[in-house]
Amino acid sequence: MEKGNKVRLVADVNEEVIGNLEIFFSRHSLTFHTAWISTVVVNPNFRRRDIATKMIESALKIAKEKKMEIVKIDVEAKNTPAVKLYTKVGFEEYGRLERGLMRSGEYVDLILLKKNL
Repeated sequence: MEKGNKVRLVADVNEEVIGNLEIFFSRHSLTFHTAWISTVVVNPNFRRRDIATKMIESALKIAKEKKMEIVKIDVEAKNTPAVKLYTKVGFEEYGRLERGLMRSGEYVDLILLKKNL
């Protein structure tokens, strides 16, 4: 589904949604060449089947078609499986935002990653 500066990808099995990803494209004149991925979610019953990988690869392909040069993503530092997934598909850490999220009343760091297309 494409709407304005956002594309939402959905993975389904037998018409049941099992995965979701959103990619946003900057409209700002100084960052027109950048996009960012958010909301990468896969139903726990369908994890470890490359669904997230395929959604990310599809999002990167769309970004390339839209002439994006940099795609960013961020992830909780504690989310080791997601960090491994993002680095596996070519994202590199470019920074950390200490105390970047508040989860259950506790601050957690946010890892900032990017991929040059």
